[in-house]
Amino acid sequence: MTHPGPWPAPDSGEPQQQQPPAAWGTPPTGPGWSAPTGWGDPGWPAAPPPPGRNGFAVAGLVLGILPVFAGVLGIVFGLIGRSQTRRTGQKGETMATVGAVLGACWLLLVIGAGVWSVATTAERSADGTVVESGDESAFSLEVGDCLRDAAEGVELSEVPLVPCDQPHDGEVYASFELPDGEYPGDDAVFTAAEEGCVARFADFVGVAYEDSVQELIYLHPTRRSWALADDREVVCLIVGDDAVGSARGSRR
Repeated sequence: MTHPGPWPAPDSGEPQQQQPPAAWGTPPTGPGWSAPTGWGDPGWPAAPPPPGRNGFAVAGLVLGILPVFAGVLGIVFGLIGRSQTRRTGQKGETMATVGAVLGACWLLLVIGAGVWSVATTAERSADGTVVESGDESAFSLEVGDCLRDAAEGVELSEVPLVPCDQPHDGEVYASFELPDGEYPGDDAVFTAAEEGCVARFADFVGVAYEDSVQELIYLHPTRRSWALADDREVVCLIVGDDAVGSARGSRR
């Protein structure tokens, strides 16, 4: 037996008209037909919104401009931002690169300044005697130091030291501290500095200042160094053009 079903329509002898296939994307029409969801002209999917600017790139540029931690953070954030922008397609690769380069420039500048400072700093022996010419902080002078270009009335932060067996213009023979408290005024500082240096002259040279052929000057605190650097020190110097050797015990 066969499954019962509808019999085919009898052949009328006339050729059947075939329905042309529907064009791509054109839904069939007819009673009760509705196009399935998504049916329509084919095309590319909608592009995603453009990605934002990478945060590490922005931070790298900012930190590269500023000398933060000698530019190290600018280098680190710049390289991270550069890597992320290449991977994700975010904006900011140029910013990250510039930040890393600027950070590297700051780092090289700091390293160069450090090398220059070491190369130009006076060298001392184990007992503190200057054995190689170079600069020294005016706040780090020691008794027995000899220096070039000693002059009054000039505010100094560094002084050029030389070994005392080389020509020099000044030699430190004493130093002492002024009383703490409010800045007493220029006249009071000058008076205290001069009196203190004169009183200490004989201990170094061997004769009183009034009986010596030597001249003296002194470095003293200024109103600004008194307030900002807590500076109270007076440094006494024997001065003379192109002196050679120390004046210690010279009795001159």
